Amino acid sequence: MEDAVIELVPEAEKPVLARYLQFYLYEHAEFEDRKAVDGVFRYRWFDAYWREPDRRWPFWMRTAEDVVAFALVRLDDEDGRYEMAEFFVVNRYRGQGLGDRFARDVLLRFDGEWKVSQVLHNKRAVAFWRRVIGGLGDYREAKWTGGKGVAYVGQRFVIGGRQT
Repeated sequence: MEDAVIELVPEAEKPVLARYLQFYLYEHAEFEDRKAVDGVFRYRWFDAYWREPDRRWPFWMRTAEDVVAFALVRLDDEDGRYEMAEFFVVNRYRGQGLGDRFARDVLLRFDGEWKVSQVLHNKRAVAFWRRVIGGLGDYREAKWTGGKGVAYVGQRFVIGGRQT
């Protein structure tokens, strides 16, 4: 899609991103124990993406008419790694290579150590991230069980030369 641009989501467009975030959270309710309250999935860190511009970055890929995908990136206070906190490609744009392009573009904006995690049973997400990250270089992978017994897999890797 030639006319798709990747940019930080301006604060004025927060309500648009919030609606797309609901699609993502609904999809993930299948894998994680998330429940909607009054038909809305809560995401407690959402506003922080505009309050903490030096630690959190909301990106999207969009055309003049539509949002194609979004990514929420954060700098983890505990280990100093960048983290792809959330990543979503709208259903009608999947399978066209746009998600790969978007993911790589966002990752390459931040030199340093990274981590990306997926619910282990979300086979499409696991395959997607292995392909995207593997195309950028070497990575380490680990599995663990989180709260409520949910199994995860995560990749750790470095973009650029900075390593702590």
